[in-house]
Amino acid sequence: MEDYSHLVGDCRIDKLSLDFNSNTITFVMTRYREELEIIEVKFDGVINQDFKIIDKDNIVFGIEETDWNGLESEFPDMMKWYKHYKSIAPEEKEMISNGTAKCFQIRGTAGLEGYIIAETMKIEKINSANN
Repeated sequence: MEDYSHLVGDCRIDKLSLDFNSNTITFVMTRYREELEIIEVKFDGVINQDFKIIDKDNIVFGIEETDWNGLESEFPDMMKWYKHYKSIAPEEKEMISNGTAKCFQIRGTAGLEGYIIAETMKIEKINSANN
């Protein structure tokens, strides 16, 4: 399972877009390294997502790939709601089992803890102050 924290660590969330028609979630974030970086993280084929708290200026510590058991272990309270409120179809659970869909755990400041279950995730540096 991959850890993408080195690509998104210390990023401040500036924009969050959820498109329910195309099943995508996009974060636009900024961070300062040697220069200001603007980073876009896009999840396609979103099956489900949940966060405790997400707000402007949350700082992302990392995004890590996990599996269903990892989500249940990390988010036992969320999984209680998930089982009753956000049901998952058997074919979607099979997508997770066979690797067609992946589980991503997101950690950050001020209670930003959550997950996204999606088919793909793409991280792209879209701009910097010197470009």
